[in-house]
Amino acid sequence: RDIVYKNINQAQLGKVVCSINAQFSEVRWDYPSANSTENDSYVIVNYAAQPMEWSYGNNSQGIVVARTAWIDFNVLGNPLAADSSGNLWFHESGYSAGGLALPWFIQSGEFDISDGQDIMFCDQIMPDQIVTNGTVAVWVYAQRFPNDPVVYSPDEPYPVMSNTQFIPARARGRQIALRFDNSFLSVGVFWRMGATRLRVAPDGRG
Repeated sequence: RDIVYKNINQAQLGKVVCSINAQFSEVRWDYPSANSTENDSYVIVNYAAQPMEWSYGNNSQGIVVARTAWIDFNVLGNPLAADSSGNLWFHESGYSAGGLALPWFIQSGEFDISDGQDIMFCDQIMPDQIVTNGTVAVWVYAQRFPNDPVVYSPDEPYPVMSNTQFIPARARGRQIALRFDNSFLSVGVFWRMGATRLRVAPDGRG
């Protein structure tokens, strides 16, 4: 509701495009944001996940991600889509966007211990990632209270490669979140995440 309905150009609703990416059980809507007359944003739901998973994005960093038309995966190949400039895009192939680096990130929600009554200290992260020919950046977001600024370790981001056994993190807060991205390290590489583990312990009450 906040991402779409509070930021959509009501005068350009006729340009909203709904499409299916059946290979990944996704329904996608592309739409013009409040300050645009053409589709420049999208929201996607994975209807097969339980609970359903949502993702969203917009045209940024010189990469056009919003679409004005879409043909799903078929016997002729991967999905084909068009953007507002008339370019055709071949989807679900490779790790770049039109020959440019494709920045990405995935971020967890905040988690706590003892229902947020205790401050926790995290001193080790054991990643379960597969990275080919590159490095993934890991960030630890720690906060004492929900509206406090995020506290970072001076060593962040922590680099993770396929042979990384653990990260000697130092994070202290009532709530912690993790973010994985490639914005500051490698681009154009394959990456897959498994079950990341953290070593945390109570560190006093807030």
